Amino acid sequence: MNPHNDILSTPVQYFKGIGPRRGEALAKYGITTLRDLFFYVPRRYLDRSAVVTIADLRQEAIQQNDPAPQADVRKDYTVVGEVRSFKVVGFRNKARFVLILADQTASMQCVWFGGVQYWKNRFKIGDVLAVSGQPSYYGGMLQFVHPDLDRISDASQDEDSDAAVIDWSKTLNTGGLVPLYPSGKE
Repeated sequence: MNPHNDILSTPVQYFKGIGPRRGEALAKYGITTLRDLFFYVPRRYLDRSAVVTIADLRQEAIQQNDPAPQADVRKDYTVVGEVRSFKVVGFRNKARFVLILADQTASMQCVWFGGVQYWKNRFKIGDVLAVSGQPSYYGGMLQFVHPDLDRISDASQDEDSDAAVIDWSKTLNTGGLVPLYPSGKE
């Protein structure tokens, strides 16, 4: 009898830090044993290691709209910029939150259609954000719709942002590979 086989067949709820409640949650994803946990791998990764300027992103987005055939790969981009303005456009269930983000080269919009009341209280003019998403154009303006974001610094910090070095280890969505796991929804 292989002792390693016994360990791999052990229910995950018995491992330190998991317990019955997390064990139930993991079971919804088909993870009941340590073996299942080892083989629960991301379906793909988002490469958020490269940061581009907004001007470079605009050029890339223009090239993507070229009728020439492109590889069928969803590409996310990351830009770092400063919040220049934000506002709620529309009202009630048609409202959307629009944030203008700018770097030294250009500006773009970040748009959220849901949670408008939440988003309008999350930002201040001067906040520095790293935003990631798929670029698109609407009304001639480059935009990310529902981007992932990391707050690099807020407006209340010192104005030494030119000399500041970004600590990518403290960001959740930026500066590396982000795993995407299969959803538990059918």
